[in-house]
Amino acid sequence: MFKSIKNGVVVTSVLDSRTINKEGTYPIKIKVYYQRKPKYYSVGICMSKDEWDKLPNSRSSEGRFIQGEIEKEFSRILKNVEFLVENGTFSFDRLNARLGKNIGGTLNEMLEATIKELKDNEKFGSMGSYKTTLSTIKRFKKNEVQFRDITVEWLREYETFCLKTMNQTSLAINLRNIRTTMNVAKAAGMIREADYPFGRGKYQIKEGVGKKKALNKKQLKAIANYSDGNKFTEFYRDLWLFIYFCNGINVADLINLKFSDIQNGEISFIREKTKDRTRDAKRIYAPITPEMQSIIEKWGNWKIQCKLPPKTKRFCPL
Repeated sequence: MFKSIKNGVVVTSVLDSRTINKEGTYPIKIKVYYQRKPKYYSVGICMSKDEWDKLPNSRSSEGRFIQGEIEKEFSRILKNVEFLVENGTFSFDRLNARLGKNIGGTLNEMLEATIKELKDNEKFGSMGSYKTTLSTIKRFKKNEVQFRDITVEWLREYETFCLKTMNQTSLAINLRNIRTTMNVAKAAGMIREADYPFGRGKYQIKEGVGKKKALNKKQLKAIANYSDGNKFTEFYRDLWLFIYFCNGINVADLINLKFSDIQNGEISFIREKTKDRTRDAKRIYAPITPEMQSIIEKWGNWKIQCKLPPKTKRFCPL
């Protein structure tokens, strides 16, 4: 039905007769042929050989619908093939990377796709960070930013623009998000190695140096004893104290703590921020102090826990 040839890469829609399902029909696929090797991408529709032969001339509503679905997938794959061929970076690995991530053609589009993926995976902290990066880019450049336009000079201009309204630490976060996005684009063949702007001898991200200030004993005691008679103030004061006594536990980890995380007088947990990044996730241990135990007994959602499965009983009421 559909066929296109681009610099030796052949893209066609085919009925894959190599595999037959129990209904006696075959899957419709988009075949990409390059250097004597074929790769097949499913359209998600099956039909018999007779139905396939009649499909090009079909005028029924079902036939037109199937034609449209095939054309849609054919066009999606062809668009990505053409992009890689025109950039001289075509390979099946790069094509698969682009198709698998549904990668857009601009920095803006890829950042938007990343934001959606993070939201779907409930990575709200990282999602907010990428949203901020996209916002700064939109203020810096009104039009969509093409990957070919991101040079060392472009990054320096972006740095100057951002430092008017943010510190070096915030700038470094945005630049790392851009670099991560460009790494994905490079792996997908959208950027040639020679055009990649980050690295030694090119643009290097300067990390901000934060000044850490410690509270003295008098200040800590003032916080621990503070009260204005408001229940909400008391609650948030106790949460702050719990974080302090629990070795500075991250809020995302705090709200996910469960009663099952308490064993032998200790709280143990795996950090939300790193649990998906490392193969062997490291557990963090913190002994329960009398102050922590008092806060758990005071604010723990004991009433809620009996309604939840054992592994989801959380003692933080947030």
